[in-house]
Amino acid sequence: MAKRGKKVADKWYPTDGDDNGLPFFSRVEIRFTDSAKTVVGFNISDLPEDIRSQATCHGLVQKLGDSYASVDGDIAKAIDNVQAVLDELLLGNWSAEREAGPRLKDLYEAVRRVITATGKPTPTDEQLDAKYKTHAEAKKNRENAKATPQIQAELAKIEKEKADARLAEKVAAAAAATSLDVGALI
Repeated sequence: MAKRGKKVADKWYPTDGDDNGLPFFSRVEIRFTDSAKTVVGFNISDLPEDIRSQATCHGLVQKLGDSYASVDGDIAKAIDNVQAVLDELLLGNWSAEREAGPRLKDLYEAVRRVITATGKPTPTDEQLDAKYKTHAEAKKNRENAKATPQIQAELAKIEKEKADARLAEKVAAAAAATSLDVGALI
């Protein structure tokens, strides 16, 4: 691993407004650690609209990419991580820790299974979004659903299904491997 040098700058933007009355997300600054404390910054509104759009896309791609940086080739885990970050962004959470518990898509699947088992029609994504994503009480609704024993059982089944799929993928990869350097293992 490459050795990191001395820190030369901090990146900054106002997330809750700032002492100068700037609204949040209105300015970007690079604050250098030199003796003069040099600051290079600009107001977001000074950028052309296409550059603001490109910067937004770059930031989102970077954020989503960061979510799977440590999955070590596990594509299923990478997909889950990207979806989890996207779910949080759609809920309005940029840097908040992910809510404890299952991914939103897994909660939806568990709710669908439980409702379908009762003979009722399977709820649509729009119905589930209205209850668990966009409703004023969405977080409370998610917590209540996750506390239901039937939902907990389905969530456990879903986790087992995912683990079984990951295991099958790894077993298949091992079976498909054409060579093994036993000496490298000892």
